[in-house]
Amino acid sequence: MAALPPNDNLSTGYEAGLVILTTVSVAVVWLRMYTRIFVIHQPGWDDWLMFIASFMTILVIGFFTTAFHYGVGRHVEYVSTDEITAMNEWIWAGEPVYFTTLSIVKISVSVFLLRLVPTNRTGFVLILRAVIVSTICICLCVSFSYLLKCVPAPKIWTADITGRCVNAVVLPVTTWLFQGVSIITDLINLILPIVLLKDLQATQRAKLSLLCVLCLGFLTLICAVVKTCLLPGLWASEDRTWNLAGVVLWASLELCIGMMCGSVPGIRPLFVHIPIASRYRPNSNFEHTPSTGFTEHTPVCGFPHSIQTSKILAILAAAKLPVGRQKTTEQGESEEELIRMRHQGIIVATTTVKIIRSRPDFVVEVV
Repeated sequence: MAALPPNDNLSTGYEAGLVILTTVSVAVVWLRMYTRIFVIHQPGWDDWLMFIASFMTILVIGFFTTAFHYGVGRHVEYVSTDEITAMNEWIWAGEPVYFTTLSIVKISVSVFLLRLVPTNRTGFVLILRAVIVSTICICLCVSFSYLLKCVPAPKIWTADITGRCVNAVVLPVTTWLFQGVSIITDLINLILPIVLLKDLQATQRAKLSLLCVLCLGFLTLICAVVKTCLLPGLWASEDRTWNLAGVVLWASLELCIGMMCGSVPGIRPLFVHIPIASRYRPNSNFEHTPSTGFTEHTPVCGFPHSIQTSKILAILAAAKLPVGRQKTTEQGESEEELIRMRHQGIIVATTTVKIIRSRPDFVVEVV
């Protein structure tokens, strides 16, 4: 007789990790929504989709943590039959919600990228639309496969109930298809911004910040690959309660990191400020070139601080800087947009204009 495995229990640590991870990711999404509604005043479909996904994520993690309570993370030899029945019931309820939530997150990222892609890049637009359609189709397919695995549904977790179940091959096939589409979607959503980044007119600091967000997206791809690699062991193992813990953990990581990756760019305007150190005298001559903020070529005297709307507009008017939108022409004129907003009496600017100072007695810096 084979020796019994040790009576280890992974549930406590895994449950704590899932709760912390979910709290952080949901907080990031809600900060994004606050920024889009109350700061930018322009919430889009991608924002609403991610906001809906945040509530569904709470539901998913609730299902998974309850399943841990009923035996996930313990060896099957130490889990009672009643606990296994309850565990299977909670996993069955959580899986379709998980697939739907993960698909909504991926669709939200794709819709966000659609807003960034220029309309003349038809190929990119078609690729993103194909990603959205394929994600919806495979999500519906795998979700219904799990929901209709057995009729009646209680036969899934109670074997002695009379009923019928689909062929054992159907569920693995649809799951593999979902994982394949999921990984391809992650690759497209990761590579496409890199291609667009090389044509982006921005400072090195702005590009580096975008690259950091892309690295976070790379972590989502890693989670999807690791989860996929764990699935064959789960299906072939008799110790399902133990092996299921790793799959649940990496699935939750993929979902939560994907939410954070898709939401971090949207909360940046919340932290944008306009520090200015200025000593103004009239008849100053300078020019501006496209960039992503106001930048001075030489060290600035004074200290940065936030100023009221009227003061910043007075400085810009005196300096003869454009306020509003200046269209780009084929001759290479600058395109810049100074978005002005009142948020607690403070102007928020999201673009940068390079200022070249021609007189030593004039200093303006906005970053």
